Amino acid sequence: MKRNKGNMGNLLGTMICVLAMTVLVLQYMEQVRLIQRKWEMIQISREYILRMETRGYLTGEDARELVAELEQAEVTGISLEGTTRNPVDYGEPIFLKIKGVIGDEYQVEEMRSSTAKH
Repeated sequence: MKRNKGNMGNLLGTMICVLAMTVLVLQYMEQVRLIQRKWEMIQISREYILRMETRGYLTGEDARELVAELEQAEVTGISLEGTTRNPVDYGEPIFLKIKGVIGDEYQVEEMRSSTAKH
């Protein structure tokens, strides 16, 4: 049985495919990480709008805790502008608006609204 000599072109093609797949997998992992950070932001905002419903507004202490939790979720440049920060009466609308940056370049925004139930 006679062996065929290898061809460098076959190896080169395989290596290029492996390199391309590595790049795609790394990009995919980065996108999944960003989606996970946004999901964490959504869950945090849900928790705090429920707190706001029972109090009628976002208290100073809750605002500090909210910012700390968002920073743990790797959200930077956090702004709560437009959030209900003063007490409102029962049944009045309340708003939680969060703006920030994920991954040092992706602007994200989460807005929730409800009514005061205190």
